[in-house]
Amino acid sequence: MRRRPSFTRADRLGSLMREEVERILSYEVRAAVVRHVQVTETVLSGDLGHLRIRYVMQGSELPSDAAQEALDRAAGFVARNLAEGLQMHRAPKIVFSFDKEYAQLRKLQELLVPAAAEASGTEATTAAAEPDDDVDDWDDDAEV
Repeated sequence: MRRRPSFTRADRLGSLMREEVERILSYEVRAAVVRHVQVTETVLSGDLGHLRIRYVMQGSELPSDAAQEALDRAAGFVARNLAEGLQMHRAPKIVFSFDKEYAQLRKLQELLVPAAAEASGTEATTAAAEPDDDVDDWDDDAEV
C-alpha cells in the first residue's frame, strides 16, 4: 500500500501562491482598496485548477463590498500573473472570499491582550513592591 505524503504538491504550491498573490495585490493591482487586503489562507485544489483565497481587510473586521468587487475584477489578472510568476502551464480559477473566522479571532485577541497585560501588570507591581531575599546585591565596582 502506497503511503500518502503529509504535504502534497498542491499544499506546497499553495503556500508559494500565497506569497505571490500578496506581492501581486500589493504592487501590481491598481485599485487602492486592494492594497489594504491581507491574505490569510490559500487553498489549492488537487488538480491545481482552482484556488480559493481568503482575506481580511487591514484595520477592519468587516468585509468591504468595494474590496470584494475590486478583487473579483482583478481575479483574472492575478491568475495570469500567478501562472507566469510560478511558470505554470495553466492559470487556476481564483475565487476571493472574506475570512470571517480570522477577523473574529483578531477581534477576540484585541480583547484578550489588554486583559492579559493588565493582569500581568498588577502581578509585576506587587512583586516589585516586595523585597526578594534570594537576590544578592552586586557591587559594580568590585574587581573580578
